[in-house]
Amino acid sequence: MNNIVFFNNNKVLTSSRIVATQFGKEHKNVLRDIRKLIEDMGQVFNHETHSSDMSHDISKYFIESSYVSDRGREEVQYLLTKDGFTLLAMGFRGPKALTFKVDYIEAYNTMEQSLIKVKQEFLELEARLAARDKEILERSLSRTELALEEAEEKCYALENYYEELRQYNKEWVDYANSLENYIEANIEEVRR
Repeated sequence: MNNIVFFNNNKVLTSSRIVATQFGKEHKNVLRDIRKLIEDMGQVFNHETHSSDMSHDISKYFIESSYVSDRGREEVQYLLTKDGFTLLAMGFRGPKALTFKVDYIEAYNTMEQSLIKVKQEFLELEARLAARDKEILERSLSRTELALEEAEEKCYALENYYEELRQYNKEWVDYANSLENYIEANIEEVRR
């Protein structure tokens, strides 16, 4: 049975119209049954002696929605979660009801397995991307460290070269000063 469940807002759902069609019931009667379940659940959830660990959130089971009918009018329908469908379908009897219940369970399980597979594929892809990003980052960091080491070596070499030039320049200045002193001394002697 195709399209008896669908994915909407991160939930696997069916609708009251699909249930009505598949069970051979009138949609208004399925709506009536759902509303009765909601009413009964409200009474049970609000009863003072009720266990506090049961959910009070009806939307975990039934979500009121709408659709446009063949006559172009907006009509009420309910979207049913797996639990909502289970609550509703438990009250239906007969061979057609049993066939649909089994088909629903199979369709739900197939979609659930598909979602699990997609999630697993996503997690694997995420892990591969994280590993690739880590590898790229490590290579980039390694290249950066190597470039930094080379730059430090060049800086050290330039500092040494500068120091040698400074020393060489000092020697030339000293030589120029001594040459100047020599020339001045010779000029003084020549003048005498």
